[in-house]
Amino acid sequence: MTTVNLKLFAQGAYTGSGEMAAEQEVTVTAHVSNGIVETQTATLATDGTCSVEFEAEGIFYLGVRTQNTLQVFTAGTVTLNGTTVNYDFTTAAEQAYGDNQAEVESGVFALYSGDIDGSGAIDILDYDAWEEKYVQYAEGGDADLNSDGLVDLSDFCVYEANIGKSVVYPETFEIGAPNPHATPK
Repeated sequence: MTTVNLKLFAQGAYTGSGEMAAEQEVTVTAHVSNGIVETQTATLATDGTCSVEFEAEGIFYLGVRTQNTLQVFTAGTVTLNGTTVNYDFTTAAEQAYGDNQAEVESGVFALYSGDIDGSGAIDILDYDAWEEKYVQYAEGGDADLNSDGLVDLSDFCVYEANIGKSVVYPETFEIGAPNPHATPK
């Protein structure tokens, strides 16, 4: 069993000074070149920390996504071998493969918020998901991008700032021939 200690923030929920407005569910996946080997979930604390345990052993990219952020991958592979792995996405954009993060304050980075439907792209379908909750005066949930407990126009502003962003996949992933998900660095 390998313990993986992560630090990451969701852009929309980030309030400053190393804190988020609320806890979020985070999904962490261990990937080899041709797919997912193991998936774990945890609660991401408001200080951006969480821990998961993987049974799989080997060399993997770790993929990370919260309830409404784009998935990111570790900048390089990590070794899971029964020890403890610490990985901090918040210190630099380069901690995510392809530098696919937003700077939320000087020197602090976070996963892009707005992928409400979990498709890997922030697009019109995410707007549709947001609008559905907005007209229902929904409280919380995936469309509450800033984690203030309400789905409102402030969440739309987060979404709008990130339209067109998408997951950046490591070039070594074999997801077809040619790899339709490979994104150059």
